[in-house]
Amino acid sequence: MRPTKALAALAATTAVILGMAACTNATTAPPTADASLEHVHAFAHVDNSPVVLVGTHTGLWKFALTAVDPDRPREAPLIPVGDDRFDVMGLTTTPQDVLIASGHPAVTAPTTAPSNRGLLRSEDSGTTWQTISLEGKADFHDLTTAADSVLGLNSTTQAILRSDDDGATWTTEATTTALSLAVDSANPEILWAAGPDGLERSTDRGTTLTPSPEAPPLVHVASSAYSIAGATIDGTVWSLDPGSATWSQVGQLEGQPQAFDIIDIGDKTVQFAVDDRAIVVSHDNGRTWTPVPLTLKQNE
Repeated sequence: MRPTKALAALAATTAVILGMAACTNATTAPPTADASLEHVHAFAHVDNSPVVLVGTHTGLWKFALTAVDPDRPREAPLIPVGDDRFDVMGLTTTPQDVLIASGHPAVTAPTTAPSNRGLLRSEDSGTTWQTISLEGKADFHDLTTAADSVLGLNSTTQAILRSDDDGATWTTEATTTALSLAVDSANPEILWAAGPDGLERSTDRGTTLTPSPEAPPLVHVASSAYSIAGATIDGTVWSLDPGSATWSQVGQLEGQPQAFDIIDIGDKTVQFAVDDRAIVVSHDNGRTWTPVPLTLKQNE
């Protein structure tokens, strides 16, 4: 799982999300009066959609793109999506702009439900989900896609799995302690894996991984059609020129980042993260970060 930190300052369903507080240990609860939104794992955007999607421990949420307008951001509600409030771990879109995800059942699910959801697919931006494969067998803590492949980190085996048929069948690739994956946007054969043991690089779509000791010790890595970037455990943001192996330090988050993603919205590349302030956004490739003005809404 990605570094644990819970959303805080959710004092009421209409209160502005002001910040996040780290859990000091596994038994310490975050200081919040509303625990309905915890552990942000990933962000996604379906092309031509007016919203950003947020995968969390308590299901999928969304907020309007107007909240991240680079010129005039406007406060927007953070709204739950759909009735299936499963723990959304991996979340991304395919090159065909279909939403895929993985995770665990909702806390309200029957005790007979499989503990791992496998690969899920949604064609309505997360309102409903269809199980594609590996139910009960795989919990992808991160998912990434290339032109013809889906790659996921299966937390149950610590192996990278690759599918070349939209998730119907899978090949087991390298094992790793990584928590985050990113395909090089300039070369789909190159895969980056980031985690507690540092950054690893594959030149064969995840079949083998080689440590990159010269690279920064990223715990998050993400890519889009135009860029690759990541963050270290202390919140330092690094950027990579696609197709190269040289990383540059570009910016700084506040505190230990909980999540980090890159999304192409139209012809713009937008970076999202969760740090001590809340959900934050960068429009300049990670150099500067601004909290997203959100309020929490329990129902559509």
